[in-house]
Amino acid sequence: KIEAEAAVEGAKLKAEALKIETDAELERMVSAREADIKYTAEQNRMEIEKNKEMARIETEKFKSMVDALGSETIQSIASGPQNQQVRLLQSLGLKSTLITDGRTP
Repeated sequence: KIEAEAAVEGAKLKAEALKIETDAELERMVSAREADIKYTAEQNRMEIEKNKEMARIETEKFKSMVDALGSETIQSIASGPQNQQVRLLQSLGLKSTLITDGRTP
């Protein structure tokens, strides 16, 4: 009888030890996952900020180039021969565009 009680008590202790180990492993995994999510969110935030800044820089660059040329110059080049239009667009860094006379869609 004493041996059986000792065996039952030993089994209870083993089960409790296993539960403690399992809980600790679960807590470690949850912490690791939270850290991974936090890291990914920060990386995404930094990438968004970088893209916003790059867009702002490109916008400022284009605006300064247009301001340097002047609207009259751009208008006269745009209404000139096709090769001048192409060179204008290339100098502004545009890869494609649609220029109309403003009266037709």
